Amino acid sequence: MGKKEKRAGVMILTWDKTDFKHIKMKDNEGHCITIKDTVRQEALTILNIYTPNFGALRFIQQLLLGLGKHLNNHTIIVGDFNLSLIHISEPT
Repeated sequence: MGKKEKRAGVMILTWDKTDFKHIKMKDNEGHCITIKDTVRQEALTILNIYTPNFGALRFIQQLLLGLGKHLNNHTIIVGDFNLSLIHISEPT
């Protein structure tokens, strides 16, 4: 390989006794992964996000809009958001 390529990737480790199901995302660069399972009779969704260093706030907004049908009151969102508190508090 003559050219250095940057790659991103996220993962979620689960216990092999759970029945989490991977939901395929439209993120071709490996910036997010979502899994679903039922825990104590409640559907649970876990979304792991790694945002790019630049344009993180817009990336997160677009990602969450695109995932709207998969997100609900039992969704846990984790990851590396590459945001400062200033970005979060500024109105869009």
